[in-house]
Amino acid sequence: MKRLYVIICMSVLSLTAMARQLSEQDMIKAIARSAEAVSTLQCDIVQTKHMRMMRRDMVSKGSMKYSRPDRLRWEYTSPYAYTFLLNGTKVVLCKDGGKDVVDVARNKMMKEITSVMIGTMTGTALTDAGAFEASVKDDGQYWTVTLLPRKKDLRRMYTTILLMYNPGTGNTERVEMTEKNGDRTVIELKNIVKDKDIDAKVFQVD
Repeated sequence: MKRLYVIICMSVLSLTAMARQLSEQDMIKAIARSAEAVSTLQCDIVQTKHMRMMRRDMVSKGSMKYSRPDRLRWEYTSPYAYTFLLNGTKVVLCKDGGKDVVDVARNKMMKEITSVMIGTMTGTALTDAGAFEASVKDDGQYWTVTLLPRKKDLRRMYTTILLMYNPGTGNTERVEMTEKNGDRTVIELKNIVKDKDIDAKVFQVD
């Protein structure tokens, strides 16, 4: 009788684990489908930087515009003006009236950064098995995606990246990135608009 009880318990636990695994795979597939369907994405952003060496958090505000597959405009307007532009293999950093141009194809670190920026905002990072080990948990409000970096360059920057995905809207609404030194950056995406035409001029890097 005791042996039968153990067998039944093990069977129930195995079925529960299998159901949980299937549920997680279903969530991953749903997020991937949502990400692949997005042609453009634009929103307001609120970024909060938690630094261990500082008493006060640093809060920055701005906007983000993305056009599939590789055009991105990330612009801070408060408390300072700073713009990150990606168009194909070129990145332009604009600050204090000056510009720095970077060839992504020749700069491995910048390539990883741009990949993370696009992947986390759109959700495509979830299916990049070469870059991240991904897991998903349903907390009732969000599907919380945990990304653990696989690549050496990414591991030097981040220990974990969390994506809060809203299954009702199909949007990633919050991103939390924990750096190796313990600092944490939280990015909230607000007023999200998808698949609306964006003027190509906003992505010009020349």
